[in-house]
Amino acid sequence: MYALPRREWDTACYRTAVLLHLLQDPKQSQEAQGLLSDYGKPYLEIANPIAPNDLPPIRMEMPLMHEVTEQDQFQLWIFYQSALSTSDKEWHNTKLAYEKLRQENMEAIQQHEEEGDGAKDWAMTQLQIETKKQQVDRISTDNDNTMIFVAVSNSQFEYGWQVYQAMGDAVNDATPCIVMHLCWVAFRQIPIADISRRTYWENRAWSVYSRFMCSEYLHPEENEAPGFLHDILSIAANSPEIVIDRKARYTKAMSIYSLLVRLHFDKLLCDDRVLEPILCTLLYECKGSPANIVTMSNKGFEIWNRKLEIAHSSVRTSYSMLWGLLVLALKSGQADLDKVLVQLLEKDMNDVPSSLIAIIQTIHDQTMCSSCYFFDYMFHCIKFTDSTEETNAILVDKLGFVYHGEPKQGFLDKQPVWRTNINEMQATSISMAVKMGVAKQEELVPKQMYYSTKKAKALLRHCLKRSELKSFT
Repeated sequence: MYALPRREWDTACYRTAVLLHLLQDPKQSQEAQGLLSDYGKPYLEIANPIAPNDLPPIRMEMPLMHEVTEQDQFQLWIFYQSALSTSDKEWHNTKLAYEKLRQENMEAIQQHEEEGDGAKDWAMTQLQIETKKQQVDRISTDNDNTMIFVAVSNSQFEYGWQVYQAMGDAVNDATPCIVMHLCWVAFRQIPIADISRRTYWENRAWSVYSRFMCSEYLHPEENEAPGFLHDILSIAANSPEIVIDRKARYTKAMSIYSLLVRLHFDKLLCDDRVLEPILCTLLYECKGSPANIVTMSNKGFEIWNRKLEIAHSSVRTSYSMLWGLLVLALKSGQADLDKVLVQLLEKDMNDVPSSLIAIIQTIHDQTMCSSCYFFDYMFHCIKFTDSTEETNAILVDKLGFVYHGEPKQGFLDKQPVWRTNINEMQATSISMAVKMGVAKQEELVPKQMYYSTKKAKALLRHCLKRSELKSFT
């Protein structure tokens, strides 16, 4: 089917392709849903194969789609639902049960409006007693939220969005986070090359953000707010490059962060779930001219220092965040590392990942001193010190990415796996941001590191002393 150029596809082609995707084993529901979103668009955008994340997308005109109407799009949606009911019985039964329950709730609401006692409802409202209509509304909204969650779990993202749209104004405090998470999960499962679909879901996410941010349904002090912001900021950090703004990711992330600063949402300004995708954005954009690199690095430390000022240094920062800040410091060649080093020294050295120590060693050698005893300290086997059982030999590069096996001479053998040994949920996304941004033009050569907590602590103390002397002078 895909041998036929997409620009020559008509309605029959889309119907056939949707059906073929659902007939695969396992069924390809994501690809089928992608065709639903593409159908009727006058053009599609695909990533530039030369540099998918850095160059603006390529536009492909779709001349046969100009005559497609909303009714045609609805008919294809119905066709997809019908075909899916045959290939996925469990999802079909779940959907039918939800739709039956929703219909019953709608009928109950309508019946109450026709027969209800307005005076009685008013009196119950004044006494803060839930009326029958309010009870049915609450149950209906809870069912809708649950169905969106179930749709995400079954990768039926389009159906989840349709449920959200059908809710209208019947939303509650749980709706914003559930719908934003729907947008984020759908967005991240779309291939990078499919710019049109990624943009489609990103626009949906921004519409959710615009509706609920600073609304009665999303209070900054509630536990759901960091998750809501994490998802929209993660979408912004991974959004496609555009022609009109080469720093679109940075602009989007800073628009949200600036709002938090302006409204003094201190709790959110200290939450790593909010700050982690912003740091990812800075790591993505920390490339190009020296001025831009310094700007991104300074912004990263400005955000972190604001967090410490608000929390009075009582809130600890995750190892992943500290590693990301150290990467920015190494790339820019200038940063005040005192607070980072102090935080690491206050932690149990048995818990500090060696990836952090590796990059601190690199910063020491490149920016602090190149001829002292601690030069290349972690990468030398020191007699007596490294003869104990505490010393572990680890293969890492200057950024702290870990390699497995022995270093080899072949080009392919030298390619890193882009993983640190930081065991945190956000470590993967920050590592990927470093790969796509800061480290894109870097030559990373694995070296044998002889790691022990004794050596690591000695290096940290030495670097802190050097940094304090530098600040004093």
